[in-house]
Amino acid sequence: MCYNRMAMVSSKLVFSRRRTLALEIDREGQLIVRAPYGTPKPYIDRFIAEKKEWIESHAARMRCRRARYRALSLREGETLPILGRMVTLRMTEEKDFSMREMSGELFFPVNAAKADLQRYLCALLMEVLQRLVSRYAALMQLPAPPFSLSKARTRWGSCSSRGHLRFNWHLIFCTPSAVEYVVVHELCHLFSMHHDRVFWSYVESWLPDRKEREGWLKQNQGVMEIL
Repeated sequence: MCYNRMAMVSSKLVFSRRRTLALEIDREGQLIVRAPYGTPKPYIDRFIAEKKEWIESHAARMRCRRARYRALSLREGETLPILGRMVTLRMTEEKDFSMREMSGELFFPVNAAKADLQRYLCALLMEVLQRLVSRYAALMQLPAPPFSLSKARTRWGSCSSRGHLRFNWHLIFCTPSAVEYVVVHELCHLFSMHHDRVFWSYVESWLPDRKEREGWLKQNQGVMEIL
């Protein structure tokens, strides 16, 4: 079990017009304390002390997440997950070479950058999403809604009040079943914008195992750190 009871090494205090105190652990493992204007420091210190166990457990979870998925290096033999399969990078010095995947290997020009890889992966994900959105929209008897990719670091997807869907481009590093779940989840928001009983009944009517898929996404949110 990846857990180590460590004290927070850094913290940040943010005052605003909020009414209550709140704690947050950011992606770097830093504790962020949000407090109403004028809150006395002793009161804030006592609040932090009372939440010590919560802070330690969430900080440990963040460290585990970052340790499991490290940032990708563009080098020969590096591996990365693409839609549930592990793919190995193979560097090539061929001129005018376009990235392509064959037999579990992704051939990558040595003069290319991470931005080039991101564009390739986003195009691949868009194809998958197009098929899933079209398929499930038809099954739900809905017109296929417009959608785009996002660079969010905390949300896998979203649905606007106008019915525009956005999907996190890091879904390319997730399993096909997880991607399918996010698509169904956001499409069901076209019936109910809130995470209420009606909404979840829609989701589970299409994906009875939605909790398992949702659990995978929670446990593997670290894929957002890969690139």
